[in-house]
Amino acid sequence: MGMRAPTGLPSLSRRGRILLVLALIFAALLLVGPRLIDTYTNWLWFGEVDFRQVYTTTVLTRVALFLLVGSIVGGIVFLALLLAYRNRPVFVPVAGPNDPIARYRTTVMSRLRLFGIGIPVALGVLSGLIAQANWVTVQLFLNGGDFGITDPQFGLDIGFYSFDLPFYRFVLNWLFVALLFAFFANLVTHYVFGGIRLAGREGAFTRAARIQLAVIAGTFVLFKAVAYWFDRYTLLSSTRKEPTFSGAGFTDINAVLPAKLILLAIAVICAAAFFAAIFLRDLRVPALATALLVLSSILVGAVFPLLMEQFSVRPNAAEKERAYIERNIDATRDAYGIGDDVVEYEAYSGEGSQNPRESQADITTIANTRLLDPNVLSRTFTQQQQLKNFFGFPATLDIDRYEIDGQLQDYIVAARELSPESLTGNQTDWINRHTVYTHGNGFVAAPANRVNAAVEDPTAEAPAATAATRSTPSATYRRRGRNRSSRSISLVSTTERSSRRPTRTTPSSVLPAPVIASTTPTRPGTPTPDPVVCPSVTGSTDSLSLPSTGSGTSCSRVQSAASRRSCSTVIRANVCRRWRRG
Repeated sequence: MGMRAPTGLPSLSRRGRILLVLALIFAALLLVGPRLIDTYTNWLWFGEVDFRQVYTTTVLTRVALFLLVGSIVGGIVFLALLLAYRNRPVFVPVAGPNDPIARYRTTVMSRLRLFGIGIPVALGVLSGLIAQANWVTVQLFLNGGDFGITDPQFGLDIGFYSFDLPFYRFVLNWLFVALLFAFFANLVTHYVFGGIRLAGREGAFTRAARIQLAVIAGTFVLFKAVAYWFDRYTLLSSTRKEPTFSGAGFTDINAVLPAKLILLAIAVICAAAFFAAIFLRDLRVPALATALLVLSSILVGAVFPLLMEQFSVRPNAAEKERAYIERNIDATRDAYGIGDDVVEYEAYSGEGSQNPRESQADITTIANTRLLDPNVLSRTFTQQQQLKNFFGFPATLDIDRYEIDGQLQDYIVAARELSPESLTGNQTDWINRHTVYTHGNGFVAAPANRVNAAVEDPTAEAPAATAATRSTPSATYRRRGRNRSSRSISLVSTTERSSRRPTRTTPSSVLPAPVIASTTPTRPGTPTPDPVVCPSVTGSTDSLSLPSTGSGTSCSRVQSAASRRSCSTVIRANVCRRWRRG
């Protein structure tokens, strides 16, 4: 049986190539066209306000970053591919007639320029598009300066943390990305062209593959050591103690900072181990170095600070964090220009000698004290000002200030907006949705410093009668003189106040006939209820027999004598009211 020749990618006809090129051009226009239009519009607008140079600087910085980062990333990836291809084995053993690697190798060899140039260009363009968004970091680095103030931990100028450190981390991040792409590109290329064979347990590496991969990995770990060095400075922007304070705390300085130095030393040792693989054929050395770096990052970089925070700082946080909180307070005062060299501090007892109501400076403030909460008022607006079922108000209302009749006052405001989800029936068809119910109607404003009295339900007769006759004391405030600031509290019962009110008179011919309440037989020993005497508006009295289910039974369950008298009073009032209404 003959071996089947490996096949490559199917070839396109001339017409297919033309269509493919046109499709790529159309896709490029869809992606780039809106950007070009936006750029031209901004260029015209900045020119109108005489700041075109600012926009030009922004655009040039973006373009420069795109070209620079794209060239560096693409160039490093291209170099890794080129070295792997140039140092490929001359004779590549084939595992069998159906070896998939041989098919991939034939495909790559048939389109060598497409893979050798297309992959670096694609990765470079993608990296450049992402990197150009960091143009602010580059401009701050180029135009930054010194503040003349040093930090208390490292003694460096604050300008280093604001302008230089972000740029250094930006450069390191893109070097990490470039080396990571280069490592995988070199690894795959060696594997496809036979530089790496996965035969047996350990596999086999050619000398070129071992050297190139060791150099790339060692350089990556060496840059990681540099990153650990710069990580020390980022501790001054730590958020571990937020929201109490921001910046370095006790754990950051006494645990994380030494951990960064330890990890830096371990990273240098691991990088040396990778570079040693250039001369040593044993790959266990860089493998152990990688395991050591990962394990130390977990134990030293994460577990050790966590243990110190839990068992050393939290039990005595006030004492441990005192110095670092003072640093944060001093930095905040200096940033706002309210330090000891600018502001003079005086002792203030906090006791005022004047009544706030008589202070002219506080009259407007007290009058505009907000009583309404915009977070809970939406339902009230909806109940009183909805008008139609398809209108509504937002869940959280707004606060605004208006001058009405010469007086500036706060208002809770909202627009009566259309609520499409409230449409029902034929309101939901296409014509109504797009031609009729298209917008809201009106603007509602409520004074924020006033609350309307609760509206009582006129149908709730029993609670109203009970409230009119109950004897629960209520507090009323009475002013004693105009010039006195003190006020006294007088407790007056509601029954006493209601008895002082004048009685409403009605012609006797309009009064309904008296209604005798039906009685039920009582068992022996049951106390006979007292008759209810209802005074009429004409001055005469009519006696009604109270049912046994009234004061005799219901009120007898009340323990206190005063409460039983109040209960009987309520029931008599209810009976009299029913008799008057007929």
